[in-house]
Amino acid sequence: MAPYPLPCRPELGPDEAQQVARDYVEGINADLEYLKQQCGLYGNIIMKRWKKKSPEKREACLLLADPSMYPRKWFHIDQKHNLERGKNRRSWLLPYVNLETLKADASRFLALLHIRTHYSPEQWVPFDNEQLVYGWHQWAIKTDCSSRAVTMYGPLYGRLTSWDKDASHRWDIIGFPRARLIFEAQRELARLLRNIVEQLTEGVPNSTSGSSDKWFQSATLGFTGSGNAAAWSTLTNQPFSAPPIFSIDALLSKAEMKYQAAEDHLCCVPSHTQSQMLVIELTHDTSNVFHWQQIVLECKKFKDQCRGFQGSVSPGECLPPEYDRALGVLKILLEKQVDARARRLYAFFPQRPGFSHLFRLEENPDTGKVIMVGCGAITRSKDPLEYCLYHLCHLPDEPGHLDRAMLFAFLDDHLSTGLPAERARFDQNLYDLVSDYAAINEMLIAIHLHRPLSSYRPLDDNTELGKFNPWTCVDYVFGAVIPEPMNSASIEMLQRFQNLLVLKGKVNRTFLEQFDDVYEVLGSFWMKLRGGYQKMLTGLLYPPEAIQSAMEILALDTRPEHIAKVAAEREQIQAKISDATRASGSNSIQTQWGPAVESAKPPAVPKLKVKSRADTANPTTEPEDLPLADLVIERPKILVKKANLDILSKMFPNSAKEANRSINWDEFVHAMRDAGFSAQHTGGSAVSFDKSDGAQEGQNGKTVFHKPHPDAKIDPVMFHSMGKKPRHRGDRKCRGGVAFSRGGKGYVCVGGFMGTEVSLV
Repeated sequence: MAPYPLPCRPELGPDEAQQVARDYVEGINADLEYLKQQCGLYGNIIMKRWKKKSPEKREACLLLADPSMYPRKWFHIDQKHNLERGKNRRSWLLPYVNLETLKADASRFLALLHIRTHYSPEQWVPFDNEQLVYGWHQWAIKTDCSSRAVTMYGPLYGRLTSWDKDASHRWDIIGFPRARLIFEAQRELARLLRNIVEQLTEGVPNSTSGSSDKWFQSATLGFTGSGNAAAWSTLTNQPFSAPPIFSIDALLSKAEMKYQAAEDHLCCVPSHTQSQMLVIELTHDTSNVFHWQQIVLECKKFKDQCRGFQGSVSPGECLPPEYDRALGVLKILLEKQVDARARRLYAFFPQRPGFSHLFRLEENPDTGKVIMVGCGAITRSKDPLEYCLYHLCHLPDEPGHLDRAMLFAFLDDHLSTGLPAERARFDQNLYDLVSDYAAINEMLIAIHLHRPLSSYRPLDDNTELGKFNPWTCVDYVFGAVIPEPMNSASIEMLQRFQNLLVLKGKVNRTFLEQFDDVYEVLGSFWMKLRGGYQKMLTGLLYPPEAIQSAMEILALDTRPEHIAKVAAEREQIQAKISDATRASGSNSIQTQWGPAVESAKPPAVPKLKVKSRADTANPTTEPEDLPLADLVIERPKILVKKANLDILSKMFPNSAKEANRSINWDEFVHAMRDAGFSAQHTGGSAVSFDKSDGAQEGQNGKTVFHKPHPDAKIDPVMFHSMGKKPRHRGDRKCRGGVAFSRGGKGYVCVGGFMGTEVSLV
């Protein structure tokens, strides 16, 4: 048996080890059963008493339950440079449990209590195990040793068994030292929650008939708290959310959404020629589209395997060879992409305006290469934003690297609470890169959650993937080294761009000619680029399918939707020119002597008094309400809080006061979450709102809104446009966002799907 990488107590015998595991499992189940019973009987009292406490009283309650609770957030970051082995054991086991988090936001404790009692300890094993990784590799947690393993699924959960390498790779079993820490973490958390609940229910007579209707209602809606709800990843709030599960449909949906966003970005970049884009930026944008395209293809291949082997994959059994290979290929692809994004971020963020002053260029005397080095030590206290980005650049196999999900959570917290000047350092290009990085990291973690796990494959093992698999050669085709076709085409493009004027100023015939010249240059550039790549790949004996994949990306400018978009933009310019021409021609020559006779005034239109209450005696229907009238029938309701309904209704203001009020971005995201939407960054400032919990057709959908940057305030005009943005579904039009009728009710309409009626809780 291989030695453990940390100090261990003397090895336990089989019977003694089984007794330790049994005691932990029985203790966990006993505490959880008590918590379920108390929440079922006195859920309303628990929720009311905790919410009524001030932060200071919550802190006193937490310290009474655990006097050694860590005072601040980001325990692992604090211990990175101040490692104290043997101390703060509970924080090493539960790094997300701390005074600062639980006392500031009342919903955090309530959410933690709900999810730990609603889901079984077995479902939390993957997450609880991940929380131990950093402390395990830092030798900071002492544990018991045994040559046996522990079963981690099904009715045999917690039962000792013999060690088996294949079963261990599938995560059907875990070595006893690690399993013992997982059990201890679950027991400590259950005991902490029990101690707090006992305080909150103190003084409640056993004969009191409690109620839990509001508790279960809040649990269904989700305990929405403060902070940045539109996170980089759903994993940033994972300790207080439902346990992560593997879903190929969710992976494919995320990949397709990112692929579409990358395509849209690549199509839009050439239209902004006033920036005279650099060649290296175009190279990375093209590479990004290719990467997401291949991720989508591999997700679809694995989904086909899931259909073919549905019902034949279960814990404790080996995966079918075809299924195992498809899952392994997807895993290797995502691992390569995480590695590539980390390297890209390391080379990219020191060049951004908000960070370039922290680095300097130095020439290596041995190699002659110019490298960028930091001007000083990178510490959290000196520059938290630089510290976070620097650690996100660490590769997965580097020793002592911090958990990425925790770093993305730290980044969310810092940007949401920092000053506008600090948020402004995180520019649009960094948004694009980090959001893609977070999405791929989340997908890779989801693959690791699959049970049974696929067979182990080295990261550089491409033998069974095929020599000419399109994405195995992506580093050469769209890599950091610019190929000759890209180089020659870009030089010619930049030379021609130098002769073009910037598209700005007054819209006139000259502006339209410049517009046509720009797209003529871009069209010739893409055509030359396609020809050069096709010649290069053909000479390298690449198969037709690999060449076709590359050509599809380089032909985005020839797609009908792109051509239609450019034509529409040109028509808008022509319309503005025509309007300006008619306006200038309206100043006609005077044909009479003296002042012109004023035309007769039109008859006065009587003012109509708008009633604030509905007229039940003579009901009338306004024209703007007609498209929504037929949707009231048979629409289940979405229950939202009054404050959130007020926020959403301001998309369609009824008064000048409402029309001039800006909306806080986080408040808007929380309102959408209250209505059942999940929010996540999808690229740059774009945030996707997804509602996928409806059981009937027409209740689900997606839409994308852009977060204001750097100040997270939604301008009133922008907020109104978010509600009036058209969406189509067949011959029916609806609004992307939330549309409200005069009666105060509303209908969620996202991504072209008519949703459900919005009402008060």
